[in-house]
Amino acid sequence: MKYIYWIKGGYAGCYRHVKHLSEYALNTANRARMGLAETTPNGAWLKDKVLPEMAAFFGKYDAWEDPAKRTSTIRVELKDAWEALKPDYERLVKILRDSPEEVVTNADLNAMELLPRSSGERHDSPVADKPPGHYVELLSGNRVRVYIYDIDSKHRRGKPAGQQGAEIGYEFYDEDLPVTVEELLRSAFTTRNPYTFNLPGSLKRKYLKFALRWENERGEKGPWSDIDTQIIP
Repeated sequence: MKYIYWIKGGYAGCYRHVKHLSEYALNTANRARMGLAETTPNGAWLKDKVLPEMAAFFGKYDAWEDPAKRTSTIRVELKDAWEALKPDYERLVKILRDSPEEVVTNADLNAMELLPRSSGERHDSPVADKPPGHYVELLSGNRVRVYIYDIDSKHRRGKPAGQQGAEIGYEFYDEDLPVTVEELLRSAFTTRNPYTFNLPGSLKRKYLKFALRWENERGEKGPWSDIDTQIIP
């Protein structure tokens, strides 16, 4: 089973999920209850290996988020930090999801933004097989409003059955150059429509590139849309 199902959305999604898990699992009471106390083998491994890797990843991501520090070197270092953390993080997720439900409950998993345990496929919440449709409204004050809809809808509205919302991968650029979805390192999630980017004046006239995909009620992602490019007004 694939546990880190959101990784293709870029480092922003990784950062968000790692942050949620670490803040919840490292709470003293939660940690002891979920079998991760430092006196246990898993807890010692978490303390000595995983936490330093998480700290390195958080540090590189924070540097990437600072426009003054964003360089090609930082990007390589961010990628390397995630690649170092990823195997141990996937192992930690597997430990948590494989724990008895009385030790790590589905409520715990939900709080950490991890998939809950399931007795099998739920056909009422399928993985989307098509990307969202969308259209854009450019507003004053450096705002870009994105209307998102079911591509099969006759009236360009609504979400496909079982989808709780849409993930938006995005990034800002000085030039209109081709990019891939993997290069859209920022991420947002919305259950509301439309979604509005409220951007600072420093980004005026820069290029906003973004793509969208549906997320179902279990957090599973559908395919990405094509990348859209808008000049920030």
